Amino acid sequence: RKTDIKRRQKSGRCVMQVPILPPEILTDIFKYLDECELVKISLVCWQWNEISTGNELWKKRCENVWATDLNQTGVKEFDDSFIFPQEDSNFLSIFKRFHSRFFPVKSQFSRVRRVLWKLFSTLQEFGVDLEGLVRTGLGCKEIDSILGDEIKLNEETKCIYSMINGGELYRSRGLFGKYVHYGVVAAFAFISLNNSRAFWEKTKRMPTGDYLLPVVSWVCKRNFFYVLRDHTCCGEELKEGEIVEWKRPSWITRVSSSFLGLFEELQEQVSTENWDIEEGEVIRYPSMPGKGAYEATTRGVKVVTSSVYSPESSPDGSYCFPYRIRMSMDPSCPKEWSCRLKSRHWVITHGDESETVDGPGVIGLYPLVEPGSFFEYTSRCVLDRTTGSMRGSFTMESLLTHEEFDIEVPLFELNTEYPKLKKLRSTNSKQD
Repeated sequence: RKTDIKRRQKSGRCVMQVPILPPEILTDIFKYLDECELVKISLVCWQWNEISTGNELWKKRCENVWATDLNQTGVKEFDDSFIFPQEDSNFLSIFKRFHSRFFPVKSQFSRVRRVLWKLFSTLQEFGVDLEGLVRTGLGCKEIDSILGDEIKLNEETKCIYSMINGGELYRSRGLFGKYVHYGVVAAFAFISLNNSRAFWEKTKRMPTGDYLLPVVSWVCKRNFFYVLRDHTCCGEELKEGEIVEWKRPSWITRVSSSFLGLFEELQEQVSTENWDIEEGEVIRYPSMPGKGAYEATTRGVKVVTSSVYSPESSPDGSYCFPYRIRMSMDPSCPKEWSCRLKSRHWVITHGDESETVDGPGVIGLYPLVEPGSFFEYTSRCVLDRTTGSMRGSFTMESLLTHEEFDIEVPLFELNTEYPKLKKLRSTNSKQD
């Protein structure tokens, strides 16, 4: 070896003696090097190459640079298993994939990944069927190619699309849930970026202008828009990155301060079981008292009420409020408490006015309530105001004594649920 070194010195070639150190010491030293330096020293010799490209160094590098826990379980529905599959993985390869796909949104990566991983883990735990509703995300270059020079997203929203992309548009299913009333299904779908761009090309010629990008849609009849730049509309100062709902020039309202906020809300509502999961789908009617639902119990019959606002079903000059009524009796109640609903009585308040509605049964039915039973139905109330309330009672008949008695239907609010609507309309209120 010494002879070889002298020969190279005489020829003018650079000579570098590589220190022979235990692998454990080299690993500790290499931990202080950045990615570029690790790549360079991997060319020095076989031993350094093996250590500098090993899983131990690059797993730690992934966790430090991308601030992510690589031991989290992936979400089954996604190819990238959020993000990426970690079993028997080559972490140098994972780092390269992180870098090539997410480097332009690096500052938002950890936060967005944490929110989305928590959401989809929760949905999976509760049995939500995500097939077709959401797909694997796009690379940042592909996002720029789809949006072109005309549409610019903030880094947080761009990071969302780099991790996940919207799925197919269904009439009856949506990632952000749905509600049903009178046979009408309003499903809130996460739109793919290609569809968002196509819808934007159409809506920019409408009164919405080119400052709103559709991101959530009920088959294009109800849309949530991403605000592309600061803008004043209907007297409202809209900020870039906010999510708003728009129906006509005189009607626009904020939905969320950011696109990521929609995903955070969905996770919270599902994890707290305020939004139920029925047949693998999220139902947007609130279920928890104190979180949009109201509850009262009379002679063992529990009544839970909740409502939503449905602008897509609101005729011009009115506001439509679908509501859901649930009746149940605890299995521990005596069998003698069994009863049947005979009639309904409603007091509807809007502004300074009140009106009453009476009628037999509910939606043409006379449900039986007994220990362990459960019954629910949906209906709607149409008002000339953005807010109102309903309360009332159901007349029940005892199956044992045929005695009639009233059970309380707790007061529940009818509210557009957003902070402000810009134009008050006026027609007569209606009750279905």
